[in-house]
Amino acid sequence: MVEVDETLVGGKKRGAGRGYRSNKVWVAGAIQRQGAVRLKQPPNVRRATLHEFIRAVVSDEADAIYTDELASYLGVGDKHQSVNHSIDEWVVGAYLEELEWRYNNRDNDHIFVDTLRRMVKTEHLTYDELTA
Repeated sequence: MVEVDETLVGGKKRGAGRGYRSNKVWVAGAIQRQGAVRLKQPPNVRRATLHEFIRAVVSDEADAIYTDELASYLGVGDKHQSVNHSIDEWVVGAYLEELEWRYNNRDNDHIFVDTLRRMVKTEHLTYDELTA
């Protein structure tokens, strides 16, 4: 299962009102549950752009592709499922794991070394397994 989402990234600009976007960029991301994340800075979040991103980073063998109801995701494929954030519907698995990890490591002064150590000791993962 892969979750795909997009967001604007950038800080606030003094004196600019709500909705000001000139200092922001789009970021699209795809995360495989229990797996890797892929990020890209697309020029926009139009349908063709997001579909190209998904084709590039999500394997045809993925069980499901979860997105929100942004119209640009329509037609992603027969494995596509969406959540409706306006009725508080969320895909929570990966988000909860991330929050749990951050909380559990909030006081770890050696987080960088610990992360490197875990990366070195982790079992070998082929590219096919990573992108499946």
